[in-house]
Amino acid sequence: MPSFVSFVNRVSELSLIEEAFSDLLYKQHLNTPIIDFYGVEGIGKTSILTKVIEKCDENTIPYISADADQDLPQFSKKIQEQIKRYYKTNILKDAEHAEPVELLRALLERGPLVMLLDAVDTTNENQLLQVENLLRELILYNK
Repeated sequence: MPSFVSFVNRVSELSLIEEAFSDLLYKQHLNTPIIDFYGVEGIGKTSILTKVIEKCDENTIPYISADADQDLPQFSKKIQEQIKRYYKTNILKDAEHAEPVELLRALLERGPLVMLLDAVDTTNENQLLQVENLLRELILYNK
């Protein structure tokens, strides 16, 4: 169901999203695999992520959405729970103990995947390292 959020002064961000979806749908890859939106609290970053989720649903592109401010076990569990919605059976025999990157790689085998990370604190080195490592592994795997 589409949201009725009104976006003000977000033309460039919404254009980036449209371009990225066009690339995913027709080229099966992005020229720029990471798109970031940043700014102070309350300017609509999470609303933009909601728009991306709507576009994923409209185009039946799988997506994983997680808050980066969770510790690694919570972050991993959130990814595991979301990946299960794309599989009728277990994606991996031991999914509960699999690393998030393994689960995401298995999902990438099926086609495009959108990974949405909210609440990324660029001043938190441990959090950034966790996010950077995950994204690096996925980008290198999926080229």
